[in-house]
Amino acid sequence: MDMKPSLLVATVAYKAPSTLGPRLELIRQSGLPVWVFDNSPGQHESTYNATKVWIEEHNVGLGPALYRLLSDAHQQGYGYLWYLDQD
Repeated sequence: MDMKPSLLVATVAYKAPSTLGPRLELIRQSGLPVWVFDNSPGQHESTYNATKVWIEEHNVGLGPALYRLLSDAHQQGYGYLWYLDQD
């Protein structure tokens, strides 16, 4: 039986460097879920191989993005959220 980890890794991206996706992939491959809230302006597609991705068409700011990540993590039963800055 697979158990859901109590730790979730999350980041808020804004015009993220090309190195972010591969770095997050290494974390995901270790068995931890990875969530990305992308605040980059304009319409674009996700290049992150993350467990869950939010894409905004405009920058809503770090506070609202973190609030969304934390709220959803709590609702889904995660005990901890490890926030990583995109760089």
